[in-house]
Amino acid sequence: MAEPAQKKARTSRTFLFSSESVNEGHPDKICDQVSDAVLDACLKVDPKSKVACETATKDNMVMVAGEITTEAKLDYDKVVRGVVAQIGFDSFVDDLSSVDSKGLSHKSCEVLVRINKQSPDIAGGVHVNKEDLDVGAGDQGIMFGYASDETSDCMPLTHSMATRLGKTLTDVRKSGECWWLRPDGKTQVTIEYLQHPDGSVEPKKIHTVVISTQHAEPLKAVRSKECEGYKGAEMTAPSMEQMNKEIEEKVIKRTLEQIKLKNGQPAISLYGSHTHLHINPSGKFIIGGPQGDAGLTGRKIIIDTYGGWGAHGGGAFSGKDPTKVDRSAAYICRQMAKSVVSSGLSARCLVQLSYAIGVAKPLSLFVETYGSEKTGLTVNDITSILKIEFDCRPGAIAQSLALREPKYQETAAYCHFGREPVTKNGIKYFEWENAKDLAKYKSMDTAQVEAALKVLLRFFAGLAAGLGDAEDYVKVVNGRCVEFEDVYPIGQVGHNWTSDLDDLARNWCDRRSWCVGFMRYVAEDHDEHCNEWCGRPQFCKDSSLSPSDEWVSYLQKSSLRRWQEAQAESERDKDLPSWAKPRSFRCSYPYDEGSFVHLWDEVPPTESHDIFGGFQECRVLHMKQDGPKGPKDMDGDLSFFDGVLSETEEMVPYFSADVSQYPWIYHFDRLEYIGETVIGGHTIIGPKRHYLSMFFTSEWAACDGKNKSQWNYENAMEMFEGHVFLEDGRLETRRAAFLPYHFTAICMADEDELLPQAVVDAVGFGTHPLVPAEVHKKLQRVFFHLPDAVQPFLRMHPLILETYLEDMYNNPDKNDAMYYKQTFLFLMMELFRYRYRQDLKSRVQDFACGLCRQQRLAAWDKETAEVTGSSGLSVSVAFCLMSRRSGHALRGAIRETWAKRLGPGTSLHFFVGAAVAVQEVDQEIPDLHLPDMVELDAPEAYEAVTLKAMSMLHWAHLNFPHLRYLVRADDDIYLRPGPLLRQLDQRPPVGYLWGNFDSGSTVVRDPRHPHYNSEEQLPKREHPMFGDIFPPYVRGHLWAMSGDLLAHVADVWKMQLEQLDGAKVTLDLAKQFPHPDDPALGVVMASLVDSGDVSVAVDDRDLNHFALNPSCNATFMKIHNRTWVVHHVTPEAMKCFWSIDESASDLSLPDLCPCSMDVVEEKSGNSDDDDFDYPRERFNE
Repeated sequence: MAEPAQKKARTSRTFLFSSESVNEGHPDKICDQVSDAVLDACLKVDPKSKVACETATKDNMVMVAGEITTEAKLDYDKVVRGVVAQIGFDSFVDDLSSVDSKGLSHKSCEVLVRINKQSPDIAGGVHVNKEDLDVGAGDQGIMFGYASDETSDCMPLTHSMATRLGKTLTDVRKSGECWWLRPDGKTQVTIEYLQHPDGSVEPKKIHTVVISTQHAEPLKAVRSKECEGYKGAEMTAPSMEQMNKEIEEKVIKRTLEQIKLKNGQPAISLYGSHTHLHINPSGKFIIGGPQGDAGLTGRKIIIDTYGGWGAHGGGAFSGKDPTKVDRSAAYICRQMAKSVVSSGLSARCLVQLSYAIGVAKPLSLFVETYGSEKTGLTVNDITSILKIEFDCRPGAIAQSLALREPKYQETAAYCHFGREPVTKNGIKYFEWENAKDLAKYKSMDTAQVEAALKVLLRFFAGLAAGLGDAEDYVKVVNGRCVEFEDVYPIGQVGHNWTSDLDDLARNWCDRRSWCVGFMRYVAEDHDEHCNEWCGRPQFCKDSSLSPSDEWVSYLQKSSLRRWQEAQAESERDKDLPSWAKPRSFRCSYPYDEGSFVHLWDEVPPTESHDIFGGFQECRVLHMKQDGPKGPKDMDGDLSFFDGVLSETEEMVPYFSADVSQYPWIYHFDRLEYIGETVIGGHTIIGPKRHYLSMFFTSEWAACDGKNKSQWNYENAMEMFEGHVFLEDGRLETRRAAFLPYHFTAICMADEDELLPQAVVDAVGFGTHPLVPAEVHKKLQRVFFHLPDAVQPFLRMHPLILETYLEDMYNNPDKNDAMYYKQTFLFLMMELFRYRYRQDLKSRVQDFACGLCRQQRLAAWDKETAEVTGSSGLSVSVAFCLMSRRSGHALRGAIRETWAKRLGPGTSLHFFVGAAVAVQEVDQEIPDLHLPDMVELDAPEAYEAVTLKAMSMLHWAHLNFPHLRYLVRADDDIYLRPGPLLRQLDQRPPVGYLWGNFDSGSTVVRDPRHPHYNSEEQLPKREHPMFGDIFPPYVRGHLWAMSGDLLAHVADVWKMQLEQLDGAKVTLDLAKQFPHPDDPALGVVMASLVDSGDVSVAVDDRDLNHFALNPSCNATFMKIHNRTWVVHHVTPEAMKCFWSIDESASDLSLPDLCPCSMDVVEEKSGNSDDDDFDYPRERFNE
């Protein structure tokens, strides 16, 4: 744990402090050294290499992975083996009882390499087209440096001693003096300190020394066998007792004689009979290295720095080039802290820097001297001095510390700090240990330091003034745009505006299609508001401006004309009532691009309808949740509108549509997902510090307690203060209420509400919501598994409930229950993000445009019928069935059975791949001549199934331009079309995706497996709970997708082919796409959602309409009285089912069990499954 910073102490105190270190043969240190050896190999050839190299090792295997962009041609195998040999690992026996195995062998170890290039997104923001000194930070982060005057090298004695003990162990091993030592080892030192009243610390005595070191077998190991290449006289390893004596004399005492204290005395002066020694306290330590423990780069960050003194930002060093500020900024922080202490400005010093990715200048500089500052200078003065003397841009750091030289492997063991700065072969090692002389400031006062800083700032201000404003933005003084609420991706509270922040805001806005500008807060006299906003830009989603003398808006020139038009329109309409001011907008692809929609939030009175004669295109009413619930609550006439988007269930059920009469009515779900905003990035999770919070959705909300009592907000505050929150519409409140907690009890005012926004918010922050039982029982109407992620309660008492939940988390007997809840919580985080990814305004516009498009298509069908005398129906629902060339028997059975139920406005086609002789013996297709057959260019091969499926979707998009829904199915399914078609008629076809969803499927990385995906096909997607998994996807046996979503998918496919220069759809091309087709479509969906331009209305609520096998005796998803879809059906079973259904009506569901087949279900083989099992009856109801 980092030592807490303190202000000037009033009294002295003594305390014990401990630090540890590890030798270069420790598994984690092996990895650090390999990563830095790779970095050195790159920098040796290409000093501007961009390297992020990670290493892992276990047993006799070493793997390097990461992202490297370099001109160097690396032999990774040679680099890895060279490091392993240099450390001294030369034997491995795959037997933990072996005394000959050192744990790793440079001759026989397996070397794995998983390296690709740096992300072009990162490259573009960090270094592309930038001067060396203006290279941006490679990532955001915080970094620290520390120094103390207790030793001559300004390092804390505990850490300096622990580190040097480990180095001495290695030195006496490699010199042969203690040849029986092996590479792995650990040290730990505890020292008694005296803290003086001025905040400085002085080591008084060495309290404890712990050394655990790997060694050969005592009294048996011989030197010729232990030491590779040894030719001298034979020797036998000493006894354990003798080993310990030699370690004390040749390692401990020798090391202490070399460490110099600030009083000039060697550290051995603090060692004596009072010192407790523990040498190999566990006994023998023969098995070590990666055979004893797995190793990973970056797991010894405290050992690499100050042994727990000061602080740490969390970023590791090894394997990172100088643009990675985790490393370079930590080095400059150390130089700054050491310069302050060695120059006598303070006895101790901690320095912090912070950065944003792509930004050159640090966002903040913080200095703490623990009250030990000297000569009248304040800590603020010292902060100003460091601003004057040090340029902390990554490019400048790399230049001043000579960081683009190949010298990092030497830093990777025995600490990066406190080392002797030297120059070898023209390369500067540990240049950051060369402290700057700041002694000239000792004679200055605060005014003189501030004057020196102002001179420097004026210089940079004059330089910035010459740059001028960016030409593509217009500055609007006293104007406040319509901001994107709760979106603050850059800047910090408590900071001021800077030129770098200005540049970053422009760059951030330019990269997002929805952003039209940004705002800067300028009313600095309002201290409380300035602290919140002066250093944080707000981003504009609409160029409309309202007067404000507190803000300046910077609008993109392209949006200025729209703003001026809006201002003029506002002036014209200022005296009009709210119902007379609809919002008009043009629809964008794929909704009849360019068509107008006029959107009202209020119904105009009937007598006023004539004044809207010019609004001839689609008129839509948006009925909000806090407005009228239905026609009976309205003054106006709904017949004025073409469509209604209703947020309540008074007019149409949740997730439903009514198109039986005018106006058409779509239910609109207004909920929003704040777990991941339009900023992009990862889902927000943890850290969790508490078990329970209480969240009240309004001041009238309450939770039921015992004996008919009620917990309102005031009651809860009295009992549970600090963990009770009241909805106020602010993201900060929701974050505080949910992010730090495992569980949140949501207390409501209206339990009739189907899904409270607070439930979505809690899930978005990785918190399990607890809701009243009346609410919980309705949640399956939202998502099939939502009740599994949310916990119901009837009555509650906060303190008792907290104790119960604490037991849930900590009781091993309840691990399965918590894993179960956590699994579905993560699933809901994904599905909520899919549904609500777009901002609310964009989703409203898409729904309105989608409704109007469908009305136009219906009108077109009607006009065609009147002109031609035919049915006139274009294809509204297309059934597209994936089939093999040899699957003619199944296709014939479908034609003879359920396909007969498909009526007007539907089509059915079978899609087969192109003949590939190697893959298919039966190349003759007896039904290929039929009009329902489509032969695609994609080859008929399982490894090309993704190409085939995407080609099929693209074909359907091109051939059915008026499509409402596409239904994709395998050819071995039996379908009852009536219920499915009825359901699709009752759903809004806007971003809609229905089916049997799969979440959490692991990506297969074994090349021998038929589902294998290389990292080129599908980069790793590290889920916080499940690791490398696919995004959620809908199983291909049958799913339905709305036409607008199909258009987006088809465009992705077209774009990918264009990026491959129109590559032919071949087996070789298949290796570049995820496999197989179901999860591949999930990857496409994830990319659309991640773009922020598309929301996917995932509908998994009808999971129990699917039967995975034609069986009524299965225990999971069997045939029952609500089954629509049966998978894995033979032609014979299909005909048997049809014999039952043929005489029944379209919507009836006769019992199919007379045709049931016996199915052998796979067993998991896990005996624990019986202890905690999913309630399978939910799938069979």
